[in-house]
Amino acid sequence: MPYPLNDWQLPPVWRVLFRGLDGLDQAKPLYGRLCALAEGGPKVLDGELVKSWNVEQDGGRFTATLNTGDTLEARVAFLGTHDGQSFLWADANPSLRAELTSPATVLRGLLPQELAVIRQRDATEITYRDAIALLGLAAEHLPCDLVYPAHSNGRLVLMVLSEAQLNTAREPSFLKRLLTRPRAPTVAEQLAALRRTVDQALNQWQQNLLPFDKLCALDPLAARAHAALIAGNAGQALAALEQIKAALGRYAVDQEPTGWVYFAEGIARLAVGNLPRARAAFAIAERAILPEPKCLILLAQARAAELDQGDHFLKSAYLSAPAIFEAQANAHEQTQVRAALAALAATRADLAPESLVKNAIAAFCDFERAAFARSQAAARFRQERHVLCEADEAATLLSNKAWVDLLLTWATPERATAPSSLSSDPDLAPERIEWFGEVKTTGAEATVTVGFKGRFAGATGRQVCYTLRQTAIPMLEGTMWRLESVRDVTDAVSYDLI
Repeated sequence: MPYPLNDWQLPPVWRVLFRGLDGLDQAKPLYGRLCALAEGGPKVLDGELVKSWNVEQDGGRFTATLNTGDTLEARVAFLGTHDGQSFLWADANPSLRAELTSPATVLRGLLPQELAVIRQRDATEITYRDAIALLGLAAEHLPCDLVYPAHSNGRLVLMVLSEAQLNTAREPSFLKRLLTRPRAPTVAEQLAALRRTVDQALNQWQQNLLPFDKLCALDPLAARAHAALIAGNAGQALAALEQIKAALGRYAVDQEPTGWVYFAEGIARLAVGNLPRARAAFAIAERAILPEPKCLILLAQARAAELDQGDHFLKSAYLSAPAIFEAQANAHEQTQVRAALAALAATRADLAPESLVKNAIAAFCDFERAAFARSQAAARFRQERHVLCEADEAATLLSNKAWVDLLLTWATPERATAPSSLSSDPDLAPERIEWFGEVKTTGAEATVTVGFKGRFAGATGRQVCYTLRQTAIPMLEGTMWRLESVRDVTDAVSYDLI
């Protein structure tokens, strides 16, 4: 089955994101400089050092408990967030207090014309690595003590910290008191020793990466492989791709061309009928720093999948990006997805907004409890036998299949194709509903706020706002109400469930 390649363009081997920006030290090798930015810069608070952290938006304060038992306090501001698919500038995020988003406004003003798309758009599809590079740029050009890329509810939250203070509960030793410096060390200096181990590992990793000039030298090989794919000559494409992989070495997955190289290899393996090797290549391509669009990878995985999994990957490809799916899927694949969408839509009928929210709350809760139980059962199976097994992989696949069907039933498309976290006792459970607000409808949009009791006696409850939209679903006839977003009013955060 030939893969549609008509709209492809060969990507550059390395994207020089920050060329021409004032203030960068051009004397250093460009590749090394970009690597430093991509790790967040020298002021980054490494996640390996942090045991737990908390932000109080009202007071603009950040606190963290380190693995050493020390605590870190600082004034916090936000650069932006990344949800795994796109980056949103903080000054365009309604869940953040406006006075805490100045780093985003200032840095957007500093970005050069080469980054006009990232600068001008409130939300843009860049990778995690690019988001960390923006944080490294903030560390270079904005007044701050530290920057911190924190993970929260499946999102990457990029914070800029100032007025930082490291507090220790440990008594200083006699030698430490004797050798105390006359001036108080900065927080960055205090954390330097804690970062040493991490830096050693990072330096070892960077030593194994190709320098910028050698990466550029791979362009002719990439062009040859691309031309062979377009011409339908899988053998020639594989030969050129093997040369690129050999040049990249054992740390290929940590380098920029890997996403395209392994995706192209998967297509070539698919063309010659080697499905196991194709699946392996697509799996690596998905983990690359700069992967191909998620929808294309899922569509390719559907074509390389075993018979009982192809339908799941097709639905996942549609869920991630319906427009790309319609443009790239063949007629048979589109027919399969249309039939699946119609069958799922029939299970929920044409519900009014209030009924839809109540049914969706129950459905998401049931899913989360069942998925958590599967993951726990797989963990027990592995621990009892003290061997590595496929139980975890099988549980994850079953949960992902249920997740995709859940979203295709209740939510608008363009969603993540796997849940980010699971709980045995979800907060938003139907039995915890304390009150159900009035449904407010404006045209094709409806909102309703629901009050949930806390998990335990005396615990603070939650107010959650559900937004629905009456819309046409791509590849499905008619219009219907679908969940568009779920926002926790109490904590001013958006859930990533849908």
